[in-house]
This record gives sequence, C-alpha cells and structure tokens, in this order.
Amino acid sequence: MKKNLLILSILINFLNCQNYENEKHIEERFLYVFNIDSLETKMKYELTIKNNDSLTIYKYKNLIDSEKNMDFKFIKKTNQLFFSGTEFKLIKKGHFSDRNLSKFGFDLYILTKHIYDGNGPIFFNPEYGVLNLDNGWGRSFLYLKKKEETQFTKTIITTLKEKVFFHETYN
Repeated sequence: MKKNLLILSILINFLNCQNYENEKHIEERFLYVFNIDSLETKMKYELTIKNNDSLTIYKYKNLIDSEKNMDFKFIKKTNQLFFSGTEFKLIKKGHFSDRNLSKFGFDLYILTKHIYDGNGPIFFNPEYGVLNLDNGWGRSFLYLKKKEETQFTKTIITTLKEKVFFHETYN
C-alpha cells in the first residue's frame, strides 16, 4: 500500500511539472482581412498559446470554418517564426509599437528564403502573438484582441505598410 501511495505521489508531482512546463492559455482574437486597403471581412478566432522552455505554438482557430485556422511556431533560442511550413527570420526588434495593442513592441519578420508570391512581412511579439500577416497577393490579415472600429484597423494596416516600406527602402 505504501509503495502504491509513493508511486501515485511521484506520478502526480511529475504531471504537475509537465503542466508547468507546457503552459497553455486561451484568448479571444478578431481577424480583420483587408484586400489592398479596404476591409473585406472580420471573423472571431480563439487563440491558444502553448508554451514550453524552447517552443511556443500559437493556434488561431476560426470558430466557424476550420479551414481558416492558422498555426505559428516560435523557437525562443533562435527567434525563428514558422507559418505553414515556411520559416521567417527576425529583421528588426521592436519595429512597431502601439500601447493600445501591447505593452511590448512588435518585431519585424520576413521569409528566410524568397518565395515568389510568398507571404509578406509579419509583426509579432511572443506575449501577444501575431499582429499581422501579409499573404503577398495584396491581402493583409490583422489579429486584434478587441473588436475595434474599422478606422482603427485601417490606420494600423497603413502604418504597418509604411514601416515595412521604410525598412525595405532604407535598410
């Protein structure tokens, strides 16, 4: 009996350690999709963030259509970001900030290898997740924590495009 209690105690401690190392929390996000500069659609998402010592996974789940789900992986040690089998590298830390969105600045990521019609730049920070994604065909995706006014979302998209253009032109 004592042996069984000892084994059970060790197992519970082990599982508690596993849960601590694999932190997970869920947040609400709203995805705004822009075609060029006009708002095309907005959708409600559930963001699940799974975190351990070396990797953080961001799962954006569309609450209506599972084909619109998006997953991102962030390797902490190397600051690499992965989306849909493609690797993004960090270009500039804290390249964009807006205190209404996050107390931390967003880092600028671009594809490691140029792909014709590949994704454009991503603004990301580990605490918030992905702020935006450009699909390379004139569509921009913007993830926000709150349902914002359309004008606010347009301002963010315009600012992000200006920041990326300035970075590509002068760096």
